[in-house]
Amino acid sequence: MMRFGARLLPLAVAALALGCTTERDTLLPWLLMKKVTISMGGFGDSSHQSYFVKHYGFWRKLDAWAAWVIDDGHALLNDEEGWGILRQGTLRPIHVCRPYESLTIPPLPDRVDCSERAPDANGPLTRVRAIRFDLSGQIVKDWTLTAVGEGRIFHATPRIVFYDAEGTPYFVIMDGEAALTCWDRPCGCALLSPGNDGARVVEGPTLKGGECHRRESWEPIVGRPLRDALVGLRQGTPSAS
Repeated sequence: MMRFGARLLPLAVAALALGCTTERDTLLPWLLMKKVTISMGGFGDSSHQSYFVKHYGFWRKLDAWAAWVIDDGHALLNDEEGWGILRQGTLRPIHVCRPYESLTIPPLPDRVDCSERAPDANGPLTRVRAIRFDLSGQIVKDWTLTAVGEGRIFHATPRIVFYDAEGTPYFVIMDGEAALTCWDRPCGCALLSPGNDGARVVEGPTLKGGECHRRESWEPIVGRPLRDALVGLRQGTPSAS
């Protein structure tokens, strides 16, 4: 009887697995994403994405969690070592951001930015470091910024929030005591950006926490169009096969 029950178990599992779908998307002629989705009936779907790079005419699997297109010859990979730049014809990315750093893309050709807590900063997030790399992994800019104004901090992570057309990065700072509770009330927000003669501060109007990270709140004050960081990356849409 126990043998009979053991035989029924694989059959029951097989009955629950209603199908397997494979989707492929050629992000670039040399970069492929494959998504496998297994439908388990009432238990929902399970999916997994894999990435492959064409190397000397053969597709080689990458040890990456996600990939985004930068341009025709470069892509960003996210893996256990952080963020890296993969160049066409290579198998390993050049890592520029560690796993706990924030990566953003300025509106400039051949550039990526990484942001982190400044190495000498402790306690509340009052100092950040932003590093700009070219697509070979070389540093072209290196900024360290300190929140301006008594009690102000960077909120909520050391990440560039906006860029202008010239690629200037903008951080949001706000009152530290209110940062966790001011989503629907004024937070003392300001924009902070690097300049040739030191940090530049743009004091905001009376903005609630939910308004501090919106471009339309700041563009009339800054006097120039702003764009959200990371806009412009393309991950692709798989096609079923």
